[in-house]
Amino acid sequence: SYIGPGHRAAPAPIDPAAEGVPGRYVLLVSTLEPRKNVATAVRAIRRLRATEEFAYLSLVLVGGRGWMPEASEAAIAEGPPGETVRLGFR
Repeated sequence: SYIGPGHRAAPAPIDPAAEGVPGRYVLLVSTLEPRKNVATAVRAIRRLRATEEFAYLSLVLVGGRGWMPEASEAAIAEGPPGETVRLGFR
């Protein structure tokens, strides 16, 4: 297929609710790698959710697994269901 001048790409539409995306969220577009510090973002959302003012927030993570993703995946796994929604890479 051709991708160049004059090409118009259109992303495939998704249904956010069907993907598990909550109504209010923080979006993080990143691979799971130590240098991207995803684990810190996960912990920051957890701290915000512990307050009454931001208890509704979730983190939506878009991106694939990079090198050494274990720390990021461990931080995500420590949280309750729905705290972090991983959509992966499409």
